[in-house]
Amino acid sequence: MGYFRLRFSNFALVVVLIFCFTKVQADPKVFNVKDYGAVEGGQIDINEALLKAWNASCKYTGQAQLEIPKGDYLVKPIVLVGECNGPVVFLNKGTLKAPVGLQGLSAWLTFQYINGLTVHGGGSFDGSGPPQHAAPNLPALLKFNFVTSLTVKNVRLVNSMSTHLDLFACNNTKVTRIGISSPGDSPNTDGIKMGVVRGVTIADTTIASGDDCVAILTGSMDVTVTRVQCGPGHGISIGSLGGSPNELVRNITVSNCDFMDTMNGVRIKTKATGNPGLVSDVQFQDLTMHGADNPILIEQNYCPSKTCGPGDSKVEIKSVKYSNIKGTSKVANAVRLECSASNPCEDIELKDIDLAMEGGQGATIATCSNVKVRALGTQIPKACI
Repeated sequence: MGYFRLRFSNFALVVVLIFCFTKVQADPKVFNVKDYGAVEGGQIDINEALLKAWNASCKYTGQAQLEIPKGDYLVKPIVLVGECNGPVVFLNKGTLKAPVGLQGLSAWLTFQYINGLTVHGGGSFDGSGPPQHAAPNLPALLKFNFVTSLTVKNVRLVNSMSTHLDLFACNNTKVTRIGISSPGDSPNTDGIKMGVVRGVTIADTTIASGDDCVAILTGSMDVTVTRVQCGPGHGISIGSLGGSPNELVRNITVSNCDFMDTMNGVRIKTKATGNPGLVSDVQFQDLTMHGADNPILIEQNYCPSKTCGPGDSKVEIKSVKYSNIKGTSKVANAVRLECSASNPCEDIELKDIDLAMEGGQGATIATCSNVKVRALGTQIPKACI
């Protein structure tokens, strides 16, 4: 009997030790910027303290957590660089604020060359914008370059001078439950912009900006945008493509989103250059328009500078499906599919489209050029096939 009691006691001890070890491993080591000299109040920049806290977090071999406590903190432009020895949590409980009038640089706060980064905490990143005019070289608010296994959640991005959240060469990214806000008349203030990315999910997010709510640029593959409220802004866009040869966007899903007084709903835009490219395997589904100017738009003669030469876009657009898109349009031409004469769009499907004029004033129409359309189910306006 004593033997079994001893065996049980040893087993219980092992269980307790495993539990304690697991808890120690699960609890992150906290690197508080105040411990490195950060002073709140927004008068003195905390860059030196922030960089020291980041370097210590990055060198730690376990789960590291860099913490910004509640309060206002001034941060000058800074780059936080890996590679790190383990995953890092950037926990922002306060308000990080940029100096007024920044320009001539790509971003205010940059994270790059990191494997395993989470940014959250309920705090804010304030760019001290918006710009009063479309000046060149205004900084993005948050920029992530070459970051793998990235999560951004439960933070607010406000008053950017340019793009609010910029993803470049990032794989396996989740952006959830964030708020982005800039005035609707602030130029070039994209909500979320991405390029050369793979495996991006944007969900449960509210975006108000003066440009695209979400801009999906060349090199983007396997992207999902779902449960996003967009507006004011220019809608959710793929492109523009065609500025360089062989630009590619593939496997994009935009679903269960609401568009509030936006310039566009969902848009694919390419430039009329001689550069070949491809947009394929795109699904726009379960979308609601509340007074969008162009609810459904393919624009292959996109030329914002008004200096484009003659000719057609060589970017191929194929396998694009629009399904269960409803609501109201501010303009009669609710569906515009303007494809290239030299490279017509192929395999374009419209299914269960119900778009009425805002306020019930008149009927909506659909216009098409150089496109092969397959129409299924409800078609308001009447599909052009």
